[in-house]
Amino acid sequence: MNSREIIRIPTKLKIATGSYILQTVRAKFISNTELSICKLCNETEETLPHFLLTCKSLEDIRKPILEDLINSCSEELAVFNMKDEHFDILQLIIDPFTYMTMLSFPQLRNEKVFKVIQNIIDPKCRRLCYNLHCERYRLLQLDDIKKKKRK
Repeated sequence: MNSREIIRIPTKLKIATGSYILQTVRAKFISNTELSICKLCNETEETLPHFLLTCKSLEDIRKPILEDLINSCSEELAVFNMKDEHFDILQLIIDPFTYMTMLSFPQLRNEKVFKVIQNIIDPKCRRLCYNLHCERYRLLQLDDIKKKKRK
């Protein structure tokens, strides 16, 4: 792993363990449902699926990485005749290793699938999470700066 990959791990780890703070979590602490609305798009609650898959404000960051991830999964995992498997893209992003437990391959094939997930798929998942995280905070900071200038 290079230093760029190491920097991305904490964000992905927080997402995978449910400790990444989104507006829905903040709203629960304050008991205010209005605060659960995404501050980036102002369209719906900022949940993990919204943040990772549907927030329009993050679409430019998400689209190329997600397309690359999906293409890689299709290409790399097709070798293992996994085309009949149904993949939940959210689960794949959060923890692609989950699919290891669903597969019943001989040990040698399991090791090959593990290496594909470890070396190709998971780094793309970390990149997606990290880049979305960085863009989210950049946009939130810009929003804060605009609010301060109005005052």
